[in-house]
Amino acid sequence: MAEQGTVLVVDDNRGMLLTLRRILAAEGYRVLIAENGGAAIEVAGRESLDFALIDYRMTGLNGGEACARVSALQPQAAVYMMTAHVSPEAAEAAVKNGATDILYKPLDVPALLLLLARQRDARVAQASPCGGSR
Repeated sequence: MAEQGTVLVVDDNRGMLLTLRRILAAEGYRVLIAENGGAAIEVAGRESLDFALIDYRMTGLNGGEACARVSALQPQAAVYMMTAHVSPEAAEAAVKNGATDILYKPLDVPALLLLLARQRDARVAQASPCGGSR
């Protein structure tokens, strides 16, 4: 299976990290994991990312700030904030600070895979000589 892109998964819940890594890797994605916002920023500073899935509630640097910093380091990446509890104001702030969108937990895995595939396909079409607007 061809590689589908590189995904950074950030969550302080180790079970969530390992589950998403297993699911995404089985679909052909290269998966990097980080257990907190600080580690996410370190990874984003040294790796090229296509996607990032960042939990909102984490100890230390929260997901909103991590989204903003990862987006600044990786402007080409689609950065999604994952959450079970977020106010509309916090969600709006996350999007203003660089999050592509908000994903609500529990995650709908088939919908997540479809979202990533569509995002990837849109980027491929944009990058092709015949794709995108000129």
